[in-house]
Amino acid sequence: MMERKIAASLLDWKVNPGKQPLLLQGARQVGKTCTLLSFGKQHYKNVAYFDMEKSTAIQAIFRRDLNPERIVSELSAQSGKTILPGDTLLIFDEIQACE
Repeated sequence: MMERKIAASLLDWKVNPGKQPLLLQGARQVGKTCTLLSFGKQHYKNVAYFDMEKSTAIQAIFRRDLNPERIVSELSAQSGKTILPGDTLLIFDEIQACE
């Protein structure tokens, strides 16, 4: 039942034309990442997953400057996936590890 509620909430977020970045918070090891990866597979053409805690290279992308075109280009290169607006779900796991 809980999984369906989260899936419905994620889908509402996806179809909202004025959506903002989504922060999914909760206790450790309860399935947040698994839920997002599954949702991305079902509802997006591409999913680009980044673990901020494990990759200093990903953290470095955001330290240089906050130019969106450069960031998307470098994230695309790091993930090996084409990042297209509306078609690619970007997942930043353990984001608290990156200032």
